[in-house]
Amino acid sequence: MKRQSKLVLAVALLAGVGGVVASAAEPLGVASELQRTANTTPEQKKGYVDAAKKEIGDAQETIQKLLQAAENASASTEAIQCLNQKKADVVMLSNVVAEAEAMMLEALEFREEPRAAHAVRQVAIALTSTRSKIGEAYGCTGEETVESGVTTIDYTAPDDLTETFDNPDDAFDAVVDLPGEPGAETPVL
Repeated sequence: MKRQSKLVLAVALLAGVGGVVASAAEPLGVASELQRTANTTPEQKKGYVDAAKKEIGDAQETIQKLLQAAENASASTEAIQCLNQKKADVVMLSNVVAEAEAMMLEALEFREEPRAAHAVRQVAIALTSTRSKIGEAYGCTGEETVESGVTTIDYTAPDDLTETFDNPDDAFDAVVDLPGEPGAETPVL
């Protein structure tokens, strides 16, 4: 038990440091998408929206295939309901992108850059949310699914580990809340 707790603490600390290094090297999530769209030309804005529409369309197709596979495999009712919900979420996000695209095109026509930039930010947020939904859809059919945004680590150290610990009650469970998941603030479109 002593070995387990110290090893879990070491893994948790290394994971935390790795996360800091990764985020310093390349931003993730909504912030990354917003940075990618900042200070873009009208042509770049249009290109970004077109690429986002394609990616969201691909996500819809992927979730539909997962849903069909789940139905063919006689998956649980919960898994099918989960996939249907993710599909509906992505359809809604696709609608958000369509409305934002119309607003962006109108704003660009009248040279209203702040309004066009706002529309592109809406697309960036919808795209990031779609990426999250596709990951959640894959989790819908998994045998060991955990509530979205919570990661649990359970590790038992091998017997040949030579370290000893002072307190056998040092064991703990590590639960990590991921950004952009339940409990975290999410931008409102």
